[in-house]
Amino acid sequence: MLLVLASCQDDLEVDYSNEYDDVRPHLVYPDEPRLDKRLSSAAQQFGESVKNAWQSMVDSFHNYFEELRDVFSDGVNNNNAEDLANAN
Repeated sequence: MLLVLASCQDDLEVDYSNEYDDVRPHLVYPDEPRLDKRLSSAAQQFGESVKNAWQSMVDSFHNYFEELRDVFSDGVNNNNAEDLANAN
């Protein structure tokens, strides 16, 4: 049986068809929408993290300058310190 199969194998011509390869790029895979949702969700989370970090830095600087204003305004009229803070 194997000898017959081996002798017939030379007679068989196997043609490679690239039909599947031609169609494959046009197929919509089921994971693509999920991947798009995950990417957009990750981008939103990253944006929120950056916004929160920026807001935290702004709050820290604001508190720092409030403390500086309080330290340097001890012997000075408080109205002048407020005017300087509002001018900037």
